Amino acid sequence: MKFKILIAVTSFALLLIACDKSSFLPEFYNGQNGNSSLVSPPDPCLTSACPKNSSCVDGQCECYLGFEGPLCNIGYADKFVGLYQGSDTCNGLTYITILPLKVIKIDNHTIKIEEFGGFSLYIFAQIEKVSLDDPTADKITINYCDFVGRCFVGNGLLKNEDVHGNYTVTYPDGSMETCTFTMERL
Repeated sequence: MKFKILIAVTSFALLLIACDKSSFLPEFYNGQNGNSSLVSPPDPCLTSACPKNSSCVDGQCECYLGFEGPLCNIGYADKFVGLYQGSDTCNGLTYITILPLKVIKIDNHTIKIEEFGGFSLYIFAQIEKVSLDDPTADKITINYCDFVGRCFVGNGLLKNEDVHGNYTVTYPDGSMETCTFTMERL
């Protein structure tokens, strides 16, 4: 009986020696040149050359907040820059701007809109992504008081080159108007 157990143990040991031991270990086993130590898996970001305005996360380049595009070179605010024809409807009356609205980029999250609402003034607005799944949807948030004391609060959405939204203007005497606006790119 002892002889049968010894033969079985010896056979099993020979079987293990004959097998490729790397097949029993994780794929990052370093069995080259007789070295039987385990090494860390390679960092996938070491071979990834991410563009400016991005960083590597698990082997994928991700744009920093405020940037998008395949090269992460498009700032959120860049898409708003340009001239627009504007119209506002406030308390049932529609106003068409005589001068074009001019949108200027201040930084990747901020724009300046000149001639906003036909008030012969400018406002500042913040830009953010509505959804990372929809690269064409950008939100504009307005929260600005001008030097005359009028305060504008509202929001809109850039979609297909045009901006649509709503805002409330509060005048220094406390009266208010609720408005919708459209900015069509020229």
